[in-house]
Amino acid sequence: MKSSLKEDAPAATGASNSETVQNRLVQPNYSTLESAMQYAARGWHVFPCREKPGEPYQDKKGNLVTPREKTPYTANGLYDSSTDPVKIQRWWKKWPDALIGVNCGKSGLFVVDLDTKHGKDGVAVFSRLGLDDEGALHSRTPAGGLHIIFSGVGKNSSGKSGIDTRGEGGYFIAPPSVILDGEFPGGYVNLDDWSRQPAPLPAGLLEAIARENEVAKGKQADHSAPDNHKGKLSRQTLEFIAQGAGAGERNERLFRAACDLAGSGYSHVEAETLLLPVADLIGTPRDEAMSTIKSAFSKSRVPAIAPDNPVGDKANEGSQPALFDTSNLTKSPYRVFSGAFHSVSQDRDGETVRKFLANWHAKIVCEVARDDGQDIARKLVIQGRLSNGRKLPTCEVDAAAFTTMNWVLQHWGTQAIIAAGMGTKDRLREAIQWASQDADSSVVYTHTGWRVLDGKRVYLSNSGALGGEGAKVELDGNLKRYALPVDLGAVNPRDAMQASLDFLKAAPLSATFPIWGSMFLAPLAEITPLDFMMWVFGETGSMKSTLCALALCHYGEFDHKNLPEGWASTDNMLEKQTFIVKDAPLVIDDFAPQASGIDAQAYERRAARLIRSIGNHSPRNRMNADTSTRAGFMARGLVISTGEQLPTGQSVLARILPVEILPRTIDLERLTLAQQTQAGLYPYAMAGYLQWVSHNWQDLKDNYVQWHRVMRDSLRGEFHMRTPEMFAHILMAIRFALTYAVEVQAVTSGEAESLLDQAKVEVVKLAQSQNNHVADEQPAMKFIHAIKALLAKGEFFIEGLHQSPSDNAKWIGWATADFYYLQSEVTFNAVSDFFRKEGSVLGLKQRALNAQLVEKGFIMRGDKNTYAAHHREKGTLRTYAFYRTMFDAE
Repeated sequence: MKSSLKEDAPAATGASNSETVQNRLVQPNYSTLESAMQYAARGWHVFPCREKPGEPYQDKKGNLVTPREKTPYTANGLYDSSTDPVKIQRWWKKWPDALIGVNCGKSGLFVVDLDTKHGKDGVAVFSRLGLDDEGALHSRTPAGGLHIIFSGVGKNSSGKSGIDTRGEGGYFIAPPSVILDGEFPGGYVNLDDWSRQPAPLPAGLLEAIARENEVAKGKQADHSAPDNHKGKLSRQTLEFIAQGAGAGERNERLFRAACDLAGSGYSHVEAETLLLPVADLIGTPRDEAMSTIKSAFSKSRVPAIAPDNPVGDKANEGSQPALFDTSNLTKSPYRVFSGAFHSVSQDRDGETVRKFLANWHAKIVCEVARDDGQDIARKLVIQGRLSNGRKLPTCEVDAAAFTTMNWVLQHWGTQAIIAAGMGTKDRLREAIQWASQDADSSVVYTHTGWRVLDGKRVYLSNSGALGGEGAKVELDGNLKRYALPVDLGAVNPRDAMQASLDFLKAAPLSATFPIWGSMFLAPLAEITPLDFMMWVFGETGSMKSTLCALALCHYGEFDHKNLPEGWASTDNMLEKQTFIVKDAPLVIDDFAPQASGIDAQAYERRAARLIRSIGNHSPRNRMNADTSTRAGFMARGLVISTGEQLPTGQSVLARILPVEILPRTIDLERLTLAQQTQAGLYPYAMAGYLQWVSHNWQDLKDNYVQWHRVMRDSLRGEFHMRTPEMFAHILMAIRFALTYAVEVQAVTSGEAESLLDQAKVEVVKLAQSQNNHVADEQPAMKFIHAIKALLAKGEFFIEGLHQSPSDNAKWIGWATADFYYLQSEVTFNAVSDFFRKEGSVLGLKQRALNAQLVEKGFIMRGDKNTYAAHHREKGTLRTYAFYRTMFDAE
């Protein structure tokens, strides 16, 4: 492998602190802001870091803390990193000398950090290993070290060899950043052309670095004697390590020693560290020795000396150190002997009797309560160690499953043994709880929206609590993108709200007003539970998802490829997500029923089920393991769907607020401008509005119903009874948002009134459109439209209306001057079959349909609402006697 460091390795010592800062500062070609913008333009996610130590402050425990240089300025560190130029400019306006931090994971970068401080020489080690860095980007650090940047994915690591790595969850400081004060002041210098993409991470590099760090770690320990944390090595193994072996038995002794090390809890690398020098001394080739050791570690081994008898005398106590302080057990009937749990008691003679419970000991290190606002699920974080000293993997166990102790086999495998006998598992459970009296506890919130914490109303998102401190929030999947800023000082609220209002210009107001208003309505769901969905629909290519994603940027970073949910998810998942996204809009993308009738029906059923659940506030109840019931997942925000079409069904359509996006009506120039320069300000606009809502909470709560009633009554027209209710909610949210905009001087009072008047005009148009959609879904209307479709397709014909029917057309009835007489049974069955093939249903049985046709004035009333009509050739038939004028008008 080729390394560019062999010819040009930097010095292995850091620069002296006695040098003046001025002498060591590098004068870059670009300012840090310009460079940060260039990095962001190529897709690197950047954030500002301290160029010198910060002012000391007291943490929550009262300790005095001084922020070190190179640490992030932003509240959430590298998780705030961004490619948004507006956000980056805002950061560097606030901290003009900030270092450029680059988030490795989000930027698709992997960095090898060669340290040359405090006696380390990572550069020399990297060169000695002959690792390949050709094509990578290189920068010199102020301390004399080196950063080697590759394209790729890896993990963070640190080692004794002087080679650290930065990948997922890590960051590095990029040139031309300058540390003004600290342990090693000075500049970061790029050593090659940084305008190109770095080379991909070479194969084998990670493994080589990991091996070198393990070896370096091993060399720092004294291997002349066995590690007290491991099992005891046999005398033969110790003699081989100290003296080697003679000809004829070298390979066998090496193999047995490796097996003993494997069985006693030593790692493969530790075994090589101990045995390879011995192999060199006795003349065994290095590759042959490595192969022998690898063979020994290829399967599970047992130590040459069995573990101490767990029921031995006091001489065995403490022969294996416990994983934790066992003083908590002194008041309990349990102890840890030789690294294993025992129960202790006294016999009738007063002698102490020990009973072996398990060949391991463990404790709960943390109890985590995961709070979704309705239920609290407790998780226990447990650490353990086998009696041979091997540390067991840290595991997370549901509190409800803890008492069964079945988690031991699931998480720790067959080597973690529980003794046989009645009550042993229960004693182990008690022993662990006694050992865990000092366990930490924490609360993690798993939803968005309003909560009252410590008597204070706060708004939760993945970045924490707006209006409070210390709350930890963990959301899953794309819901992690719901992340509002908790520090609002970096942005002028007027600028943020003006950027938000500019969203209205990205498309026709008939679309942008309701979508924009829905963003500000969702946080009011706790004050006024919302019983409808918004449905943004339009044909493919109308950019409906893009527009909704832009609006959703009021709550975080979203785009049309990264929306919170999609209609392809299961019913249960969708219902759960409407519950988790509390007091915020949840966008469910791409309602597109397939051509297949079965698939189309599945989509329609899923939509109808969710819409009715939201409209009726009636989620499905759930059942506990003991058959008792618990509350279902009720929607707690505002649900917005995108799709190419509306769902079917009159009652379903009455519960949705439809917003149509017509083709080529979105202003692409304004949309692009909003995405690139304004969307980064949207979360600040929303965060400011949320603080306004919190401040006015009681007033809003006390008066909302009355204000809403007045707004509803102002919407004149013949609408379905649900329609004015829905649209009044949207107008109320627009009114509140504009009130906040006036308070932060984003608009004047006159401009706000004008915008609200425009919104009312557009909302009335939408209400009429929604009313028409509902009317079209009446079964009587659907029945007539289906008959017309069948006639147009040539599958049926009406005598006296169609002069030249096709050969395959079936006779369905006849026409007179005033009526169409259509055979009732034949017509109803044909229409039912038509809807079945379309993946839909008519919605009424025949008798109820007949009554509705009479009520609406489409047919003449007769016996059972059908009419006995006489045909000159076919005799008397039961028919639908449609009035021609009414039938033709639809």
